[in-house]
Amino acid sequence: MANGVAIRLQLCQPEVVNAQVLEFSNRSIGYSRTGQCAPNWYDTNPDIEAMVDHKDPATMIVHQEVEWRERPERMECPGGQPMRALITRWSGNISEPTEYKAGGSDHSHVLTVVSKPVKVDLRIGARLASSRRWLRGQYLLNGPRDDTWTGLFHEDYDSFRLFVSQDLLAECYEAAFGKTPSSQITLFEVADVEDPMLQSIAQALKGLAKNEIVGGVPFVEAMGLSLASRMLAISHRQPDRSPAQIRRLADWRLRRVTEYVDANLTNSIQLAELSSLVGLSRPYFSAQFRATMGMPPHSYILHRKILRAQELLLNPGHAVVDVAVLLGFSSQAHFTTTFKRIVGISPEAWRKQQNQ
Repeated sequence: MANGVAIRLQLCQPEVVNAQVLEFSNRSIGYSRTGQCAPNWYDTNPDIEAMVDHKDPATMIVHQEVEWRERPERMECPGGQPMRALITRWSGNISEPTEYKAGGSDHSHVLTVVSKPVKVDLRIGARLASSRRWLRGQYLLNGPRDDTWTGLFHEDYDSFRLFVSQDLLAECYEAAFGKTPSSQITLFEVADVEDPMLQSIAQALKGLAKNEIVGGVPFVEAMGLSLASRMLAISHRQPDRSPAQIRRLADWRLRRVTEYVDANLTNSIQLAELSSLVGLSRPYFSAQFRATMGMPPHSYILHRKILRAQELLLNPGHAVVDVAVLLGFSSQAHFTTTFKRIVGISPEAWRKQQNQ
């Protein structure tokens, strides 16, 4: 037991489950489950609030934890489908050591990312599982919870949690191993893992505290699929599969997808639509698309939307806010942030350049 944690895995090289893992970077983020929308929740951080339209449930990203480590009750999209991945935030200020408990059972696998250094004593049942000071950016994995968890916090705290449902984990399991799991998947109890790919996912989560993330619900869905795939890889110790081993999309598949994207830029394009369009599972399609285009599907869609936005902005009769709404962005702020990230300057500045 290293660092007082039940399980510790030391990994020398990144591992993936076949081609199913979606790689993350600060600039290029893919997504997974589609046909789903986010529920009516959002983080109370003003920077995060600026990223979403509170009247539109499809743009919500982060839910504030009311009780420590308690994921919200079953959350559904307007269409009634259950959420398979969601992000919560646990933050607070304390004047003295304070104890919190998480009882009952939770079948999720969870990644917790520390946003503010904090010393915590963690007990699972009566057993001391960990007693340490966590630094900003460090992370911890845990599997389904059956016993009562008790956390004694010695200082102010702030962390993000990514919950992955059994349903999402089972989809990745079936894609990786060609069979459905026979029972609930439990990959570990608690795992203090050192792994480059998990570090990338943790970095993306940590960016929520700085308003560095653009992508809304597709970002949350991508995080869930990537974490599920990565946990399976770690648990089963499968060797790394290099990008050269991942098949590229067939030409007819790529053509069908790109034509569909261009014809639907004013709509919300979901990964399920694209993968079903070419007869591939979501994980395989995402991996092959990235191997072909050099970016995940969601990033490609954003780039095409911004290219269309540039065409529209050449018309002085189109206000920036109108272009944002037309192309399906949650707000003008979201559109401006995305535009600046891809083009390098704001829509207004770009328009002025074209008129000079």
